[in-house]
Amino acid sequence: MGLLDSLFAKRGKTPDTPLAVPGASSQANSREADSLDANEWVSRGHALVNQGRIEDAITAFRSATACDPKNAASWAALAALLSKLGKLDDGIAAYRKALELAPSWVQLWGGLGAALAEHRDAGEAINAFRQLTETQPGDARAWKRLAKLLLKVGNAREAISVLTSATWLFIPVESEKDFRDIRLLLALRAETKHL
Repeated sequence: MGLLDSLFAKRGKTPDTPLAVPGASSQANSREADSLDANEWVSRGHALVNQGRIEDAITAFRSATACDPKNAASWAALAALLSKLGKLDDGIAAYRKALELAPSWVQLWGGLGAALAEHRDAGEAINAFRQLTETQPGDARAWKRLAKLLLKVGNAREAISVLTSATWLFIPVESEKDFRDIRLLLALRAETKHL
């Protein structure tokens, strides 16, 4: 289970003092917060997510971006959490900022594509997944997401082409899911022979 996947299970644990070190005075907590760099804020944010302190984690990630606006990891952490929480406009903006700073960070393209797809912006999501498949051609999930989005917008021919070009990723067939993916490709080919 990923870091962000576990956040909803622990959501009820939000203490009264955000970002505070238990037992320390507010002045000591303030001095400690002022001395953190962006990476320390990101680490603190991940720890807060693990503790179920989601709003505090958002604050920590935002502090990381304020501390060092050119730190792509800060923006990526903020983007992933906001998107997971359904705050898609802010999550998408944070993904775009992270990608501006680190355009070759392939996981960001996948995150942006997923957030855009959930935001119902299929055209932009398709562009993000195209970028991901270009930079990470061995990512079978990215090819499948791209094909599904192309089908969603009615572009069956390109969906078939995408799945056909990625067929090598599904061989050898190791699971029932792989069989379903291959059956989907064959069914699409059969349905669209008349196109």
